[in-house]
Amino acid sequence: MHGRLEKDTRGGVFGASGVVEIGNNVFLGMNTIICRNVRIADNVIIGGGSVVTKDCLKAGVYAGNPARYITDLDSFCNKRKDLQATEAIELVRNYRRRFGKTPDKKCIEEYFLLYAHPENAKEHESIMNLCDNYDETFEYMKNNPSKYESYEDFIRSCFDENTIWE
Repeated sequence: MHGRLEKDTRGGVFGASGVVEIGNNVFLGMNTIICRNVRIADNVIIGGGSVVTKDCLKAGVYAGNPARYITDLDSFCNKRKDLQATEAIELVRNYRRRFGKTPDKKCIEEYFLLYAHPENAKEHESIMNLCDNYDETFEYMKNNPSKYESYEDFIRSCFDENTIWE
């Protein structure tokens, strides 16, 4: 059985509009779609490719189609922090396998907190300013010591036989 258009709706063009409200400190991943009449609270991360069809009123991480609440920000940040060294080591090892050389600092700059210290913060100024939060990142560096003494120390650890995928 096929649907049938009624005579009075054939050819009609019906507008649809609405409001989208996005709070402060919100990250929208690439290719996110936000439907009309949706509110997104402060301190929310929306995963890439998500389709937001309902309000995201609780601070935290949302993802999927339709987007749903995944976890709170503290849990997400702790998980990301715990994975940093493992991911960075894997990146360096794969880079060397692929290109036959060790990546320079610029190539792994997003992992700078693994080896940077407050006294050399200016060296990482561009990435620290990326989200317009240089001061907050600097404070984080002062309160959370780096896992490695230097970039060179980190690179050495990537190829140390005792380095286990953390």
